[in-house]
Amino acid sequence: MRVLPAVLLLWLPLVAATAKEVRFSTIYEHDGEYTVEIDAALNASPAELRRLLTDYNHLTRLNDVLTESTLLVTHDAHHHKTRMTAQRCIAMICFKAVLVEEATELVNGDLENVIVPAESDFRAGVTRWHFEPLPGNQTRVYFESIKTPAFFIPPIIGTSIMKKLMMDESLAAMDHLEALSGHGP
Repeated sequence: MRVLPAVLLLWLPLVAATAKEVRFSTIYEHDGEYTVEIDAALNASPAELRRLLTDYNHLTRLNDVLTESTLLVTHDAHHHKTRMTAQRCIAMICFKAVLVEEATELVNGDLENVIVPAESDFRAGVTRWHFEPLPGNQTRVYFESIKTPAFFIPPIIGTSIMKKLMMDESLAAMDHLEALSGHGP
């Protein structure tokens, strides 16, 4: 039986500077596994969001910490292997993390990326994107990212920083997705 992790809820109102509406967001950590969940409405169609999220050689446009994104292998039209490199500096300390994933475009249009631990700086992880069309060329996006870093994160302060960074980067990706779709601010 899994012990319920302590949950940090971040209720974010509609921000005037962005067109997205974050309906719910949360992040928590349990035994070194970090989970981010976001429910948001974006001003873009599901097809446009899928197109941007599967443009594997240009994912650096979605987040400022990504320094590299590469399509490594196309298994078939809906299964790919990708590699991303992220670099982040906090105060005077910088770190670099490599993330290799098996990316799948599911039959229902959802996207699921599973980390390849042997080629990544993460022991395990999965990211899921679920899209529901809304009126007015909007999409309700359910985003879930679960990652277990293989690198050391200092207890307490490191965990807090990691949680903040993961949430900030996830919300920034939503902003960039909307802007790149041509329907954002």
